Amino acid sequence: MMDPDEYDADDALDRLRESISLEAVNYFKGELAGSALKQASSSIIRVREVIAEAERVRPVSSSATVLFTATAVEITLKKLILEPLIAGLIHNSSAAPLITTALVGNHALHRARELAVGLLKEAADIDLKVHIRKGATGPFLNEMKALAAKRDGIIHRGEMKDDAEAANALLLADEMMNGVFARLAWTFDLRVGPLGTIETWAGNSYGKPFVRP
Repeated sequence: MMDPDEYDADDALDRLRESISLEAVNYFKGELAGSALKQASSSIIRVREVIAEAERVRPVSSSATVLFTATAVEITLKKLILEPLIAGLIHNSSAAPLITTALVGNHALHRARELAVGLLKEAADIDLKVHIRKGATGPFLNEMKALAAKRDGIIHRGEMKDDAEAANALLLADEMMNGVFARLAWTFDLRVGPLGTIETWAGNSYGKPFVRP
């Protein structure tokens, strides 16, 4: 039997999906888009630091690299994608972290992925179910799930990962930041600056195809 709290969270998740409308998305593309995304600079810097640490420990521990990259992907998903998009929909940036936690929980990563799939598709026409990063053989969403499973295997079952898995995890974390998140920012005429700040990108136009930085 489903736990009542889990049922309530799933029900709230369904209602939020249903509330996504063209009007809400267009509102997000206005002034609030810049406000919500520009507040994400500290999380961008943190993700970069985590990925850098993953690269530093790779020569001595492939498993640690996988753990760090999984963390980087989760931070990107929750802090750089979900919170700004939710802030746009509820018109309140300060409440977004609380609502994100209420909807997906601190550990329910699968809920975060489900919510991100719907929001990214509506707000930026990014479909994680069909998006395939360069060099991969399957959808990016499947790769995210596989990385989370490896993370859980390391933490809960003491599984060891090899260097090939570490290398692939680093590519996935890079795509999450420089592919998925960068394309989301691009949709709203924004980009990530060299120091991790969100900048207005005057050279962008909605009719111009996204080019991965």
